[in-house]
Amino acid sequence: MKQKQEKKQNILKTGLMTLVPTLITIFVLALAFNFLNNNIARPLGQLILTVFDWFTSADLTSYKQDVWVVTLVGFPLSILVIFFLSYLMATFFGKWLMTELEKWVLGKFPIIKSIYPYAKQFSDLFLSEEKKVAFQKVVAVEYPRKGMYQLGFLTSEGMKELDTKSGKDMVGVFIPGSPAPFTGWVSFFQRDEVVILDMTIDEAVRTLVSGGVLIPEAQIKGLKKHKISDDAK
Repeated sequence: MKQKQEKKQNILKTGLMTLVPTLITIFVLALAFNFLNNNIARPLGQLILTVFDWFTSADLTSYKQDVWVVTLVGFPLSILVIFFLSYLMATFFGKWLMTELEKWVLGKFPIIKSIYPYAKQFSDLFLSEEKKVAFQKVVAVEYPRKGMYQLGFLTSEGMKELDTKSGKDMVGVFIPGSPAPFTGWVSFFQRDEVVILDMTIDEAVRTLVSGGVLIPEAQIKGLKKHKISDDAK
């Protein structure tokens, strides 16, 4: 009886482990869809139908009041607008325009300037190839006390003056926060105190964001022991 109950519990756990990631993905996509639909797609759909109504003899009043019709018209157009703006921002003119916008608008208003820089750091961390290149390697450093290690990113070979005055070979390490790795601080450690880890930047970011739950497969201790035992056989 006890074995049957345990078997049922194991089946339930297996089912939940399979379903939960899918449900979370659907939930996030639904949030993104609702945000895009409510703030961009529907207003854009209403605008298109209104303009079309002005320049034609067709009466589109009933269509403009139909949420599904407005979404059907506005959502594909909103995707095209986002792609167009993304392409524009990647051009020389777009970069210049964004720089001026950051200087004169986004950096002037009190509330906006308190939010925008951190949002930009977050997007740069995940999307910018330049930022990923700046983080040379994933490392572990003994911090904030002996015996405790913190994940970090090797960012530079240190500073010449610091090496000269300290008499040590120092390197720069960015110590990210968790679960928000787009904020943190830079510290300098002796090169021989920095442990280089066999992890990609993306894997380290996922580990930090998840609070250490999502460990890369190659770094899972149990998995390593299992592989070693298999090899020994």
